[in-house]
Amino acid sequence: MPADATISAFHEVRAEHPTLGLSLQACLRRTESDCRSLAATGARVRLTKGAPAHDADHFRRGADVDRAYVRAVQHLLEGRGPVVVATHDERLLQLSETLARRLCRDPSTIEYQLRYGVRPEKQAEIADRGDRLRVYVPFGEEWYPYIARRVADSPREILALVRATTF
Repeated sequence: MPADATISAFHEVRAEHPTLGLSLQACLRRTESDCRSLAATGARVRLTKGAPAHDADHFRRGADVDRAYVRAVQHLLEGRGPVVVATHDERLLQLSETLARRLCRDPSTIEYQLRYGVRPEKQAEIADRGDRLRVYVPFGEEWYPYIARRVADSPREILALVRATTF
């Protein structure tokens, strides 16, 4: 579903279900603008990095995606809605945490999401300081295709996958 249609449907459904959230990828050129608009409405937004791509809608380089992530998360943290920081990138996590503190953002309105087995030391640090943390595990019939896509997007994640599946 194209982004405009997704965001339109989100607003329509959110009118009846105000706790509904939306997940956006910083790799899309439009995401910063979408985050600015959504932050003003108080919407719950989950921000992921996403993978660079070679089309006009995406940033082409990882460094551009990182910069876009920082701009987008700043808009969200300046807004009034719940913010979900969904990245394993240590620099982006640290920047998000620093921005939240500088903006005096209520920690109960921020959630950090990391996949099981990826950056367990960071997961412990977030939990130990009392911030909201959600550790998620792919499951269901589509768990394998999901993992395969994640590894294809970022081959270095194979090591995290192996660590997570060994006992």
